[in-house]
Amino acid sequence: MRKVMKKVKSQWVVCALALGVIVGVSTSLTTEDAYAATKANYHSTIGSTVGKGATHAGANYKAPNKPTKHVTPVKAKTVVRKEVKPVKLAYNNVYVYDAKLKPGQERVVFPGRDGLQLDVYTITTVKGKETSRELSFSTLILAPKDRIIKTGTKQVTKETKEEVVTTEIPYEVTYVENDQVALGTETTLVEGKEGTSTKTYSNTYNNGVLSESVLLKEEVVAPVNKVIEKGTLVVSYVDREEKEVTPYETRYVENSSLEVGTEVVTQEGKDGETVHKYVDTVINGEVTESAYKGATVIIEVVDQIIEQGTKTTTEETRTTPVSYETINKETRDLSFSPWG
Repeated sequence: MRKVMKKVKSQWVVCALALGVIVGVSTSLTTEDAYAATKANYHSTIGSTVGKGATHAGANYKAPNKPTKHVTPVKAKTVVRKEVKPVKLAYNNVYVYDAKLKPGQERVVFPGRDGLQLDVYTITTVKGKETSRELSFSTLILAPKDRIIKTGTKQVTKETKEEVVTTEIPYEVTYVENDQVALGTETTLVEGKEGTSTKTYSNTYNNGVLSESVLLKEEVVAPVNKVIEKGTLVVSYVDREEKEVTPYETRYVENSSLEVGTEVVTQEGKDGETVHKYVDTVINGEVTESAYKGATVIIEVVDQIIEQGTKTTTEETRTTPVSYETINKETRDLSFSPWG
């Protein structure tokens, strides 16, 4: 595109230079003035457009003779000038059939490019008013290039068939709270099962490509949601110990060397001590269950031993008769009383 624009610009420069010469000779002056203007226009035009060669050309230049009688004088107040007008040349659309493309399908091979033409007009004005406009010549700067479009002519094979599509429907999980079950305990009450959706379509294919799909029927098997029981009770387990005192027993042992009725403590008794271990289940601050984990004997029981005497002694008793004697005592009169 840059090359095209560069070419267009160069063509414009050439045309402008050419028009400069042409316009330079157009005048509304008298014959004498036209001669002077022609001479001055030559120097200015050649010097500005030819470039480095203008100096040499100007050095050898010989001014033309004054116009003779054959020069037609231009009427006063009449101006003849040249005007350049660029004209866009539109490109055409050219269609080329292609059997590899489907009917109605198009593919642009070349996008097309507009051309450019320069039209040069001769314009005459009298007293500043345009009286005539004539096309002098046209120059083709850039020829247009047609837009090339491929259009499809491929034959379409059409096929219609029924197709079944089955998709799974996921189940949901539902939680049910139970305040009688310990917190953190979960129990599955109902197992989840996925459902299915079975759809039957009437599909139409053109050259193997799906072009139309119509749903004929749909069968749905609903999923079964999974139900989980979730405990909300706060449960804790506490170890507990209980001490049990086992009293000692007293054992009696006979000792024949001791007199009957004699008792001697030969071993002091000592109570025993046992620790029982439990694990209590505490729910909401209350013990609801106790599990017995066993016992440990801390102090063994020591029985008290008492020896009892069994020895007996045999004694003989004798009776000796003793004679008595009679003693007479004076009897007092007990009836007298000093108080009467």
